[in-house]
Amino acid sequence: RWKIIRLVDIEQQLKALVGKKAEFRGVQRPALKAIIYYKSPVVAIIGTGRGKSMLFILPALCSTGVIVVVMLLVSLRKDIKSRCNKAGIEWAQVVLVTPESAVGEAFSNFINQQRSMGRLDRIVIDKYHVILDLVGGWRSRMLALRNLVIIETQLVYLMATI
Repeated sequence: RWKIIRLVDIEQQLKALVGKKAEFRGVQRPALKAIIYYKSPVVAIIGTGRGKSMLFILPALCSTGVIVVVMLLVSLRKDIKSRCNKAGIEWAQVVLVTPESAVGEAFSNFINQQRSMGRLDRIVIDKYHVILDLVGGWRSRMLALRNLVIIETQLVYLMATI
């Protein structure tokens, strides 16, 4: 499956997704190449509103596996769901979860099931900088996300700058 995604022309996929004049911004191209070649972990720091979601939407278009995206805000999940729907991505391909859900037993069972079927492509953690900045007890369960490294799948960490 990984060899197939490596044959994808990411420039052509971007233009099909966004429009004929679309171009990659900043670190999108090298980050996507790292994702396509299944390097792990991949860390991408991209300005707010500059295309972090392209790093999981575009690979989802070229894959038959499952991409789990851990997202903080409900409003962002609604926006991403809308963008994925518009791109024709099935919800069996992109699974959006909260950080609290991602550290629960049900999620662990889901991940194990996907892995056993050979369907788990990667886990993307959006706004990873928030987890790194945690102090006190604010959403302390988010710290448990660091345990995702034991899942043995590609991890993609997305961070935003202002």
